[in-house]
Amino acid sequence: MPHAVVNRLNSEVTKTLKRPDTTEKLQSDGVSPVGGTPEQFLATIKKEIAVWRKVVNEAGVKVE
Repeated sequence: MPHAVVNRLNSEVTKTLKRPDTTEKLQSDGVSPVGGTPEQFLATIKKEIAVWRKVVNEAGVKVE
């Protein structure tokens, strides 16, 4: 995806996460809105993939 598009999406999502009604709704659903840069999001996704890959492998989960 073009960098300009990623930056625009990130900007709009960040604005939305800062809205009190959005924050309230997310928190009522048990989610803590954080926001951040696209690079931070990528790092988080990579970390989560590593964590869940280990869980899946150790549990012996297979795709059916």
